[in-house]
Amino acid sequence: MLFRSLAYGSFASSPNESSGDVWLNVTGFALDQLPHIQHDLGITSLDNAQELQVIARLAQTTASKGLWGDLVFLYNVFAMNAHAGSISVSTPQMQAGLQEAVGGGPQPAGLDEKLVDLYASTLSSTDLRDAFKGLLEHR
Repeated sequence: MLFRSLAYGSFASSPNESSGDVWLNVTGFALDQLPHIQHDLGITSLDNAQELQVIARLAQTTASKGLWGDLVFLYNVFAMNAHAGSISVSTPQMQAGLQEAVGGGPQPAGLDEKLVDLYASTLSSTDLRDAFKGLLEHR
């Protein structure tokens, strides 16, 4: 249910803005499953530090379960400061983030179909699965 909410850009934020430094560490982890997101992310958030801490904990849980598609999505949510206007799977920002995670960079022709299949098969949401599979249609 949470991933479905995130996929549609709805994330229950805390009523109070929270600030602070939050990190999502992925460097050196699962190199063969996550070859294009091998960058630790550190964000100094002025408004969503608590939400980012939740996202980082979810990412840790999904990684421990081998849910690589969920982890890629959460990585992108984190990179966007969990901003509800950007995290929906239909936004250009999220589409670009997912495309980069499967090796497409700015050119969708370079997508790694094996990674798309891996991520699409390791998701907890059909909406996210459709978003990954949709990347292949836009080449």
